[in-house]
Amino acid sequence: MAAELQEVTKCVRAACIAALGKNDLEVAGCLTNILAILGEVRPEIEESVKAVLHEPSLQLERLRWRAQLVEEHKKDLDSLRAQLKKGLDRLRAQLEEYHEQAQASAELLQLMGILSQAAPPPSPRLSGPT
Repeated sequence: MAAELQEVTKCVRAACIAALGKNDLEVAGCLTNILAILGEVRPEIEESVKAVLHEPSLQLERLRWRAQLVEEHKKDLDSLRAQLKKGLDRLRAQLEEYHEQAQASAELLQLMGILSQAAPPPSPRLSGPT
């Protein structure tokens, strides 16, 4: 019985570590499969499973995995932030360019208006030969 209990504990620990990245339902399914292979759930085995699940080393391993996942997400976010900054910088540059073009167009229209007022009126054209 002790050897069987030790084997179950070893399998449960391995399953938990293998399932670190998975959700609790997948972990529970994995444990259920192990217990189904054994053919029955005896109180000693159930207690062993519970003990493994609450083992500090396993909890620490889960925390390490989560910390690694957070770091990966942080890197992804930093990369996205850098891409957004580049995009915003390009948009700002284009906006400044469009603004300068609009100012130049407005100044040109203003000059054309001034020139049209200052120019002498066109002479009437004569129709036909004189």
